[in-house]
Amino acid sequence: MGTKNKNINNIVANFSQILEFAKGYGLLIAKKRAVLREYLQMKLIDLIYQEKISTRIFFIGGTALRLLHGLDRFSEDLDFDTDKISDRQILDLMEGLSKRLQKEQIAVSLYKNTTPKKSYFELRFTDLLFQLNLSKSKQEKLVIKFDFESFWQGQNRKVTLLKKYGFIINIVSIPLDQILVQKLHAYINRRQTMPRDLYDIVWLWGQEAKADLSFIKKNKLPKELVTKAIEKWKKEKKILSTAKRKLRPFLINEQN
Repeated sequence: MGTKNKNINNIVANFSQILEFAKGYGLLIAKKRAVLREYLQMKLIDLIYQEKISTRIFFIGGTALRLLHGLDRFSEDLDFDTDKISDRQILDLMEGLSKRLQKEQIAVSLYKNTTPKKSYFELRFTDLLFQLNLSKSKQEKLVIKFDFESFWQGQNRKVTLLKKYGFIINIVSIPLDQILVQKLHAYINRRQTMPRDLYDIVWLWGQEAKADLSFIKKNKLPKELVTKAIEKWKKEKKILSTAKRKLRPFLINEQN
């Protein structure tokens, strides 16, 4: 599912302009890899929401918080809820993304990782880091992971106009109160706590988000979701310093 092309693509040719965009958003130009990833995320989201099927795809997770709501940390993956979309349709969407990038002379390979519960996708950009002098190794790949989840029910559809890096995109998402429920659920059920979950939950509370009780009920989650999260956090206070250290490279301002 891959290709290579030695021609210069628009990302390489216009990277200085991409960095200028980032500078205008208050991002540190020194974090060129993070800026490149964020630009690629925007490009991929733009391609997804040009498709008819995208009306039933909800953009969620940390990257949605970052791009749509100004979360002050970089996020690596693209997470989506889906409404009545088949696995075949998702595969077709991902294969279409890969082909459209290849037409723009962008060397990329699509990988699918299937587990007993679900499938995950990765787009691996094979030459980009080397072409932009962000890696000394031509073999190092920049990977963007995609997670399409059909578990959630009762999403309140919200369309947001996003303008960034020269893209103008109408994105389907859900309210912060429902994203908070998803984050709390993820935090409680992870065997190993992810620092980003804690950071995002605290950030959401700072945005005055409140757990959507109706959303909790529709998804048959425990009423005590918030209480359970607080109880788990109290038990894990001792790991907070380690969590902060792991998360620091992803923060816009590492002093936070």
